[in-house]
Amino acid sequence: MLKLGSFPVTKALAGPKTRWHDGTLEVNIDEIMGVIKKDERIAWASVDLVNPGDGTRIINEYDIVEPRIKTEGPGQTYPSIVGRRPDAVGEGTTFRLEGCSVVACVDISQAAPDDPGARARAASRGLTNYRFIDKSGPGAVTFSAPTASVCVTIEQPQDASSEYWHTVAQGAVMRVVDRLAQTVVGLKPPKEEIFDITPKSGLPGVVWIPHLSTLELYRGPYTKVGMAVYGITRAAPPWVLDPRELLDGAISQVRSWIYTNNPTNLELLRRHGTDWNYLACLAYPTNWSMESEKQSVSSRVARIARMLGAQGALVTTDVRGQRMVETMLTVQACEQAGLKTVFLSEEEDPEEGTAPPFLNWVPELEATVSTGTGGWDGPFPPVKKVIGARSPAKAWFGEQPPVHGRYGVSHLGDHYGYGKQSYADF
Repeated sequence: MLKLGSFPVTKALAGPKTRWHDGTLEVNIDEIMGVIKKDERIAWASVDLVNPGDGTRIINEYDIVEPRIKTEGPGQTYPSIVGRRPDAVGEGTTFRLEGCSVVACVDISQAAPDDPGARARAASRGLTNYRFIDKSGPGAVTFSAPTASVCVTIEQPQDASSEYWHTVAQGAVMRVVDRLAQTVVGLKPPKEEIFDITPKSGLPGVVWIPHLSTLELYRGPYTKVGMAVYGITRAAPPWVLDPRELLDGAISQVRSWIYTNNPTNLELLRRHGTDWNYLACLAYPTNWSMESEKQSVSSRVARIARMLGAQGALVTTDVRGQRMVETMLTVQACEQAGLKTVFLSEEEDPEEGTAPPFLNWVPELEATVSTGTGGWDGPFPPVKKVIGARSPAKAWFGEQPPVHGRYGVSHLGDHYGYGKQSYADF
């Protein structure tokens, strides 16, 4: 059983003491800077507090993390990330600052020498290829726009290895996350939710199969950069996870907030024992180089689901390109194994009706839920303030063009339907 205690945060303000009080997170900026600068390798950093409605644009996003802390039970939240405890999580009691995000920004002016293709960042030439977050106006459409944000910007030295600097930046952010989460230890949470996945008789068993992107193919087997399951970033056969492990950050880095707060996982958990038995999350880190590898591991996912007693599977993906092949092979394998399978995904940009909704498909794909294209017709209006860099380029303050689909701009990828881009009210 996991108890999740929530302390709502409606705004983040600077104050003489770092504390949570009646929905406000007060932050002593000097104290948080001291937490960051515990690592002497960080020569320059900044801390900014940004609330929904502020005329601010955040650039160079590296990760978004919700402050969480275990107050009872084994392990540590966000396990195995940059030296954190590796113990299995998902039991006991965890507190969270609901509605608060620590936005990590890494200010880098050029690709690192070991990262010539900028694969360690969602960054390439052109402003609209960078991750950015508008906190106000019609452009505040992404999932993190309505959160009270503590933005931590760290400048990466030129010629620094991206592998080396990842441990510096991610480590600093996790220290900040821990300090903010500590503000609610010993307090009574205004909201508490209990997650118990003891199977109930007479209900069908279901599994969730999220496909995750790894950078091993490009950066080698020892990379620590990118999506991680218990700190491991390698392509691998599926991880069989208790769904509650995700609530403690078992899947983190790059998209940390997206997985601790994942609406798919939460809906499956909340309806456990009523509509189904939620048996497991089969996290599938993809990016295999050979088709035979893709087929082998995708078949293994379906076999594990059947061994667990599942009758149904929900398949999702937060990747594109060749990784969609693995996703579709998983759908195919599950259906061929007798599992009723639903595929939930963002679509590709339709390109005025000339492009298919998915890059790949299989005949077994019958039940699909679309979360839109992730695009936004825009444009993004000018802003008064830009943070996330030591000296933001002047162009960042101006109007940004509309984006269309996943490849238009990386930050608008909205595979789980969090945000307000490419949606309609009915």
